[in-house]
Amino acid sequence: MSVFENFKFQTFLKEYEDLGYHLRLIATFRIGVLSVFPALVGALVRFMWEISQREYGVLLRILLPFGGFIATIIVVLVDRRLVPFYDVLIKRGQELEEVFDIHHGIYHRIVTLPATFALRMVSLATLIAIGALFFAIFIVQLVALIEGTI
Repeated sequence: MSVFENFKFQTFLKEYEDLGYHLRLIATFRIGVLSVFPALVGALVRFMWEISQREYGVLLRILLPFGGFIATIIVVLVDRRLVPFYDVLIKRGQELEEVFDIHHGIYHRIVTLPATFALRMVSLATLIAIGALFFAIFIVQLVALIEGTI
């Protein structure tokens, strides 16, 4: 192996290692956001319930669900932004596995998982449902305020 080929091999090897690091980083961040978010939603819903049981906090009755709706949109946008990065890392990992003649490497196996697309859609659908719930609560509270029932 020539010096140039050795350098090229070492460069590809370093890139392969870096891809693994970045893939774990994105996966950890995404899993963290998607696992902490439901707990925060639960706390917010609990707080909204407590506020609705009291005679004060009219503004909070409107702002809390609207804030939950906005937070859900932000989480959806972050999640949708991370998915293309994830896909680029997987694609480059597959290319490097071809260079290294690895036919059953992790990057090839990730793409062939049978439920990959379904899992993405389930997480997106869940987030959209949570956002729709917050928006519906916001509208109900706003209409009740306009009609003077709260």
